[in-house]
Amino acid sequence: ILLNPSNFLLMDEPTNHLDIPSCEILEDGLKKYEGTLVLITHDRRLMNEVCTGILEIQGGTAEYYLGNYDDYRDKKNGLTPDFSDGDGEPTRTFIETAAPDGVRQSKKERKRREAQERLTLFRKQAPLKEEIQDLEKRIAEKEERKREIEELLSDSSLYNRKEELRVLLAEAPSLEADIKSLEARWEELQASLEEMERSIAEYS
Repeated sequence: ILLNPSNFLLMDEPTNHLDIPSCEILEDGLKKYEGTLVLITHDRRLMNEVCTGILEIQGGTAEYYLGNYDDYRDKKNGLTPDFSDGDGEPTRTFIETAAPDGVRQSKKERKRREAQERLTLFRKQAPLKEEIQDLEKRIAEKEERKREIEELLSDSSLYNRKEELRVLLAEAPSLEADIKSLEARWEELQASLEEMERSIAEYS
């Protein structure tokens, strides 16, 4: 897409299933895109980094807000954004005359709380990633052993060695069961990790 650019892109949840570094690479690419970009996304960080307008569709009606996600949220909280300076250049300055002190304070507290929650999620990721790496290593080892057994069983001379054949035939189904169990655990942890990464992206 970037090598053969069009002037209009539609993207549906482009950061789903991406890790944080991949999301940042995508953001950098989209910020350099010179055409019109329409995103469907729940990724607050992406909206803050890339979007210049938010379209809210609710109750059968649509309303357009200038700015990124924070601008949209402040507008919903009663703050009035001023998007231009004296030279007509866009800014992120807000006129807060309509906002009571409690609203400004709650915004600061919300950002502090979101940063703390994001840090907590990062810390929870570490043991999951370690266990996933361990599972991948164990699965690879058992799959290698499975291939070895299959090669041994394909040797017709093995059938003259009854005891060795008996051991291999007993090991094969046990090995298969172990692999399935490890893969099920890997999928469970991977789903949890992806959910955490989505949560981190929303807090960003």
